[in-house]
Amino acid sequence: NGLAETLKQLGRIDESTEVYRQAIQRFSQNAVARAGLAEVLKALGRLNEAEQVYRDTLRSFPFSTVAQVGIADVLRESGRLQDALDVLRETVKQSPDDLVAAIMLADTLARIGAATESIALYRDLAVRFPSNPIVRNGLAEALRRAAHDAGTGLPAEAASKYRYQIAISFAGEDRVTASEIAESLKARGISVFYDGDEKHTLWGKDFGGGPVLHRDSVRPLLPEVVAKT
Repeated sequence: NGLAETLKQLGRIDESTEVYRQAIQRFSQNAVARAGLAEVLKALGRLNEAEQVYRDTLRSFPFSTVAQVGIADVLRESGRLQDALDVLRETVKQSPDDLVAAIMLADTLARIGAATESIALYRDLAVRFPSNPIVRNGLAEALRRAAHDAGTGLPAEAASKYRYQIAISFAGEDRVTASEIAESLKARGISVFYDGDEKHTLWGKDFGGGPVLHRDSVRPLLPEVVAKT
């Protein structure tokens, strides 16, 4: 497997494929070699063959999340998002602590327009894995998609009246994560209300327990889209 991976890194794909196939012939239960072969086939654009290798692996190893995620990835690349979604839901149900499967599920949900469910899943992952940059960036991208989709349904003059597309609300202990999400959103061109950016306007004000931001300042989004880390 080490030789095959080295050949792959060197761009000698055909040789890498052959080494993986030989390893599988010698050790038919070598799940690592099977996954490696599938990845090489996928890189070559031979998606049907890659899917078949993953499915063969799954028959030998029914609970292999590597094979399940691999199948879902091939399905996504083939444009079969709903099929990928079905596989990923089952994978996450079977292995709820598999971060790769959960992230791919959240991303697939965002791609098909299921913004509320995608953001809810990303939020849950952000709580469980607060230092993971892929989770933070995924949440920011899902929020960007939701903001864009909500904005396209508004007349231009209505959309332009809102100062912010997204407001971030968070508990005090989540300030670092909230700040990182805010920066990620701003990098994507989304206008964000984050209180850390408004210290000069908020300093010394007494809001009496009420909100620091009037709702009319933020564009209305889908239910549950306002980011709470």
